[in-house]
Amino acid sequence: GRVDSRGRGRRAALGAQRAAPAAAVPRGFRGVPPCGGDGHGRLRPDAVDTSAAHLVGLSLGGAVATVTAERDPRARSVANLDGGLYGSRNAREIRVPYLMMYSAGNDGTNDGLLPSHAQRVAPAGTTHLNYHDVAALLPVLRHLRATGSTNAAAFVAQRNLTVREFLSAST
Repeated sequence: GRVDSRGRGRRAALGAQRAAPAAAVPRGFRGVPPCGGDGHGRLRPDAVDTSAAHLVGLSLGGAVATVTAERDPRARSVANLDGGLYGSRNAREIRVPYLMMYSAGNDGTNDGLLPSHAQRVAPAGTTHLNYHDVAALLPVLRHLRATGSTNAAAFVAQRNLTVREFLSAST
């Protein structure tokens, strides 16, 4: 294989990438704790309680989380991140806490179908793509007008905080 300027082979360089320093972690993901891991990339057997679930879905995942909450009594809350409701599906019967986060362009599109107790948020200057982590990782998307005018990394951090606070209040 190839050898770099320090005499290291390709395999050694790949090993160095796996042990990347914290500075190599994208800014939007720094400080995000691992979920249920044992510190070695394996899920602890006791890490997931399947008797109850807080459902978070982005885009189509928001619609899936909504339908799951309608059908599965283990659902404890729904956070729908700029997702639809499968056309004219009526989610008004959902009794668990419900957060609807719209992008500015989709603001209000589901309002007539949401439960009356739903919390709704529609941050200014956002598009659907702002809800994806890639918007924070590739700031050039803002200059290409693929995302809204908001600061993408700041929005992803705010999105995460909003969902975290909603879930904490729903437990």
